[in-house]
Amino acid sequence: MSDPITKIPKPRIDSYADKRKLFLVPVYIAPKENAEEGQKILTEYWIEVSEQITSFEQKLGKIKNIFHEGVSEGDQKELEMLKQMNEKGSPFIQSLLKNDAKLIPTEKKELLEETIDWQRCLSVGLVNSKVYSEIMSKFQTSITERYTFISKQIDQNLKIDNPGILLINEEHKVQFADDIQVFYVSPPSVDKFKKWREKYIVEMREKFSATNINEENVSDSKN
Repeated sequence: MSDPITKIPKPRIDSYADKRKLFLVPVYIAPKENAEEGQKILTEYWIEVSEQITSFEQKLGKIKNIFHEGVSEGDQKELEMLKQMNEKGSPFIQSLLKNDAKLIPTEKKELLEETIDWQRCLSVGLVNSKVYSEIMSKFQTSITERYTFISKQIDQNLKIDNPGILLINEEHKVQFADDIQVFYVSPPSVDKFKKWREKYIVEMREKFSATNINEENVSDSKN
């Protein structure tokens, strides 16, 4: 069960007394080069996320467990990795840790690596349809197994006394137990970022297309 956090009208604590509570925060990424506007919007996004989570912690309880995709150990090394993987969200995560929250191992390393490798295989541009179908099948299987593992980790570690928080990509396929109330965090800057991303993708495609045309013209002129 999932509710957008911006649409919940000042919930009373006893409204969810029989539920485990989980805040779901989508992780968005923008390129570091030629994407100043996107980076600026992401900074705004994480400020809004922090404000909303702080407000709801006051009503629903203090966050104790942090679940973050890509984290399989939860040690200092992975904390440093998170700074690279989720640079804009890292200060928010650090603030939760300073308030006694714990980073919970969320992934199984082998499943994560398997999914990444199958995805890389698909990205090389396969010619044979049979090979493509087999690799796609294995890729989809690895995704299912990966998200199933994440679901189990949340189910085993999330307690009814305190909310947890899950930071994961917006297209995830994690399923949640029936007794978990999921609050989908969606501040105003989400729409702004998605509009910027659509515009950015179009501009990059046009730039790539123009580059190819210029290279073809240069090649023709030399012949």
